[in-house]
Amino acid sequence: MNHNSSFYRKAIEKLFYIVNKDMVSVPFKLNPPQDRMLKELDGSRRDIILKARKEGISSLIGAMFLVDWLTIENIKCVMISHEDKATQRLFDRVRYFLDSLSRTWPGELPYKTKYNSKYEIVNTVKNSTFYVGTAGARAFGRGDDIHNLHVSELPFWPEQERLMLGLANSVTPTGRIIIETTANGIGDYFYSMCVKARSGN
Repeated sequence: MNHNSSFYRKAIEKLFYIVNKDMVSVPFKLNPPQDRMLKELDGSRRDIILKARKEGISSLIGAMFLVDWLTIENIKCVMISHEDKATQRLFDRVRYFLDSLSRTWPGELPYKTKYNSKYEIVNTVKNSTFYVGTAGARAFGRGDDIHNLHVSELPFWPEQERLMLGLANSVTPTGRIIIETTANGIGDYFYSMCVKARSGN
């Protein structure tokens, strides 16, 4: 269902702009940490990314999900962060990528929005949905099928295990889960998850 790393790289670098550290809008060219992450994600469906700050990892995940939102029918992409401000920053970045298509796309834009709220964008051309939320603010029920899930800063979430298990159960068998975070402490649910992942579980 998802594209390969080569497709994502070409689409992101051709279509999207990003604001750099000098506050200048520039074409989105992958930096070395982003390039490495994209290569290592290729073909996988369950990933944990321990990162340093300011490497652009969450930006890359947002851009990947937006490519899917633009190109795959009926897909539901969800990004969940630990606090409201962080959640809004993630979505503002995604909206900026979407707006940058007006610079790079020849002719009529490849999407139409049915509605465009603070937390959700629906593309009527592909019947695709992009939703962002804050941990614990919304419980995804049985009727919610998630195809792309980005979990941001899980060690800082309240009730990590309960919330994460609920979200993971909403992801379809062929869906993708990416947990991306800076490290924070030992002995909690996330730490246990990392230990298991490193041992191959």
